Amino acid sequence: MKKLLTILFSLLLLFPKQVLADSKSYTIQDLLINAEIQENGDILVEETFTYNFKGSFNGIYIDLNMNKIDDYEILEVTTEEKYNEITIPKSENNDNNTYETNLDNEKLQIKIYSKSADEIKKFRLKYKAIGAAKKYSDSSLLNWSFYTASSDNPVNNINLNITLKDYPFDLNILNYTVFGDGSFKTNTSEDLISISGNDLTSDIGVQLNFQKDFLNMQEINRTSTEAIEDDDFKLEYLVIPISILILVGVILFILKKIKDKKFNEELSKYRSLATYPEDKYLPYIPSNLSPALVAYMTNKKDLQWSLVPCTLLYLVKLGVYEVDTNVTTEKEFNNITFKRVSDIDDKYFSHLEVFINWFKKYENHYNEFSFQGIKNKIENNLKESEKFKNSFYDFINEVRLNGSSLNFYITIKGREVLNNETYIEYCQWQSYKNYILYDTNKENIDVRDLLIYSSALGLKNSQITDLISENNLDRGYDPFFSYYFAYNMIFFNDIRTSAESLIDQNNASNNDSYSSFSSGGGFSGGGGGGSGAF
Repeated sequence: MKKLLTILFSLLLLFPKQVLADSKSYTIQDLLINAEIQENGDILVEETFTYNFKGSFNGIYIDLNMNKIDDYEILEVTTEEKYNEITIPKSENNDNNTYETNLDNEKLQIKIYSKSADEIKKFRLKYKAIGAAKKYSDSSLLNWSFYTASSDNPVNNINLNITLKDYPFDLNILNYTVFGDGSFKTNTSEDLISISGNDLTSDIGVQLNFQKDFLNMQEINRTSTEAIEDDDFKLEYLVIPISILILVGVILFILKKIKDKKFNEELSKYRSLATYPEDKYLPYIPSNLSPALVAYMTNKKDLQWSLVPCTLLYLVKLGVYEVDTNVTTEKEFNNITFKRVSDIDDKYFSHLEVFINWFKKYENHYNEFSFQGIKNKIENNLKESEKFKNSFYDFINEVRLNGSSLNFYITIKGREVLNNETYIEYCQWQSYKNYILYDTNKENIDVRDLLIYSSALGLKNSQITDLISENNLDRGYDPFFSYYFAYNMIFFNDIRTSAESLIDQNNASNNDSYSSFSSGGGFSGGGGGGSGAF
């Protein structure tokens, strides 16, 4: 019994803790890892972390697990401030822009002291993992975890690039499995293995078999498959008895209930400081906020492609673009021209500037473009399709940066919620949504506003189609704005689908030959280690 209690106590120490004060939080937006395998089995690794800090922090830490590794050698630590790279020296004085290392039996921790407050900041670590790759009788093997994320501390976007020093991969031998929980894609060539993914909540591990003669070391007298199976066999002995797992699950459930109760109490206390609108229906838009920021306010984690034609129509309303509204046929709508007659220069709405710059790429000498022209340019063109898709993500990232700078959200008990001022506007937008969906008297609805904001408020295409076909809508902007959804919004979706399909086909042709995927929870190789802020 005493031994059981000891095990339970040890497990409880592993439970997630609320280490962040209510007034601050952070996210890891991006992690770029470049790994070069050396001839002696070492890996030269460069990791670039992009942290988004809300509140004040003293720095970050990076853990390198002492798991199936001879040693680590730290080569360089840098950070970026205002686009200037700063080299961070090692020190034991805890001074700003210095780092220290702490080694125990489990990990080597690199603690970087670099004060940050309400900003996006990059940190770069270069190190060498000694003896990570092994040479077996059938092939060389790198069975390695490059990073360990968690559901409490995920990585939004991750890119892992693996190369051999001064040598190409032998594609006749090359084969690898990617371990990770999230959405991943790979691109493989003789010069580079590129792995990209989103929403990493586990290890990002690789079991990589490559040509045996690359490694200049003593050969181990067994196959790489036997080595992996031996690691998996040892892992089975770590399985916790089912009775303990059930007990731990019950404890976690109780702790979650307690945590939820405290959060709801604090949220109610905070919400009581403001007065909220009581109108169930609002027959007009509560503000001229862009549809992208309305979507960010409503659900910042779910920003969809449908925001693009909505934002374009919003910019028509603002007078940035001019369109000929005297069109009545499908053919005319497919070739409708948007002419840019002004620009936007506002740091709080820079996502609109990014959007305009995106579509400038498709303009002619008269500052005009059409959806049909865009479709013609990217159709069956992989490079242009990738540019188109990447430009969308640039736009969405800028939306998130604008939303962050406007401080729509605050943190209460470790959870992000809308601040009271923004929550009041959120309630008004929900009342407007209720009006366009459920109120029987819609004579005051502006079709243009309905099309601009309906997708941002979460309406489905079928709901929008039904709404714009109702006889009692304001027809002051017909027929153009009624047909805009039926043709241009759906036509744009065809463009997006065409681009993504071409990219996916290219990725599939690369993935099928050399790579496979598995859950990050099943990885038994070496390495690993996460990071965080303090």
